[in-house]
Amino acid sequence: MARSLEVVIGDGWAEFAGWGSRSLYLELRGRPPVFNTRSRRWVAQQHTARDLIALAESRGYAVTIAAAQSVDVAAAAGDEPEPAPPEQEPGLW
Repeated sequence: MARSLEVVIGDGWAEFAGWGSRSLYLELRGRPPVFNTRSRRWVAQQHTARDLIALAESRGYAVTIAAAQSVDVAAAAGDEPEPAPPEQEPGLW
């Protein structure tokens, strides 16, 4: 069974997960990566993720690369944005 590495690349950041991925990063950079508790993945910069992908492929990992999805919450729920409040007359308060 081949090890797998999953990489999600966003705007200026990348997250990675998989058995042994932390060890690869530690070997590559010499320090442990930061863990994102929401996505349950390790976080790195894009250029570091590229180096990590190359190292993993050279070691025989099955690498999966995905682009980050930006989610517009209002559009996903089908709601229309709230209208702007009416302008008030200028006053002290």
